[in-house]
Amino acid sequence: MSNNRILFLFIETSTCYSRCKHCFINGGRKINPIKFEDLKNNLNLFLKFRDKNNDFYSKMASAIYDCSLNYPYLNQLIRFYKCNDIEGWSNIPINGFRLRSKEEWLPYLESLLEAGLIGLIFTLYGLKENHNWFAGRDGDFNNQFKLADLWHEVGVNLSGRCSYIRKI
Repeated sequence: MSNNRILFLFIETSTCYSRCKHCFINGGRKINPIKFEDLKNNLNLFLKFRDKNNDFYSKMASAIYDCSLNYPYLNQLIRFYKCNDIEGWSNIPINGFRLRSKEEWLPYLESLLEAGLIGLIFTLYGLKENHNWFAGRDGDFNNQFKLADLWHEVGVNLSGRCSYIRKI
């Protein structure tokens, strides 16, 4: 008999370019991204565990950490999640993304859409000045909206959240 317990994984995949006050996940240090084959091999261990214990874990979910758009194998990871019934791939947060030109972004976003990504989750930490302060990166507020415009251009609806965080 299956129940509602979920086997949940957090995966830090790549360098984050923000310096958010609440997180600062990797302190700006460069992270060598885990190769997809290595990640897949590790995930397969969890899949075997889930399948062997399906009377205890009815589902498996994974959070592709905030700087997921920087992960060079994101398309492959999304496809792997879909094929193996791992939740957590359809909408991903975009915090900490590397700045790119429109010419770089459009084909990349289209490829994510083709892989099955439904949407990106945008987070704002208040208005422009406050958001940039909290994210630790000048221009981050405007860059979020530029990316939102590009994502909308490839035909996808957006979701977002806004937390008003103030300096004390």
